[in-house]
Amino acid sequence: MKRHPLRWEGLVFGALFLGVVITWLVWTLGLLDVHQLAYVAAATLIIAGLLGIAASVRRPTPAATVPPAAPAAAPEEVPDASEEVDAQS
Repeated sequence: MKRHPLRWEGLVFGALFLGVVITWLVWTLGLLDVHQLAYVAAATLIIAGLLGIAASVRRPTPAATVPPAAPAAAPEEVPDASEEVDAQS
């Protein structure tokens, strides 16, 4: 099985989704009041944003690939004009 690179977009989205689910669970269980819950939601978004920034800074830019140069074709031989004059005489 071929290993593929980590996709940061999926990781950040998963962390954001997990934060929303945890916020909803804390809300329904009544563990935090509205003001505290607002801070938790804001912290979740800030952390997800920082992860996104870190992923974009860390991601290497793909190197421009230069195709290999084609072998140079031999120049076509052009008959010399003096040879034509000699042949006609």
